[in-house]
Amino acid sequence: MVVHSLHRSRKRGILLIAAILLVVSGGSRGGVAGDVRGSFQKGMVLGVFSKADPEYFRTNLKEIRDLGADSVSLIIPKVQKNVRSTGFYDDPWVTPSDEGLRIAAREAHRLGMRVFLFPIVYIEDLKEGEWRGAISPS
Repeated sequence: MVVHSLHRSRKRGILLIAAILLVVSGGSRGGVAGDVRGSFQKGMVLGVFSKADPEYFRTNLKEIRDLGADSVSLIIPKVQKNVRSTGFYDDPWVTPSDEGLRIAAREAHRLGMRVFLFPIVYIEDLKEGEWRGAISPS
């Protein structure tokens, strides 16, 4: 049973990485608008949450670009039950939908920015003395 659970978690992790690479690469269309490769990265971070309106992306990404950034990291919150859990899940209150991520990434690309996905793991049941940076699946 534990082996099956670990295999399923590993499979989900591989699928998540593949999805991240697909979003970042812009799918089969490839790349971002304008060639910024090889230049010094000037970036900022934007939180992408489940209830974000597309106008939130347009407004904030334009502001980030107007500040001189050529790259944006989109924060993607995931949740893990505790530091010993073998998997994580989406929380409907904080984890953005796939469509929300696509909208944000496409808007950033349209504005000529590179996109990086920045997953963050929240621990649902974090006991005193535990740190989310020391995840130790059992």
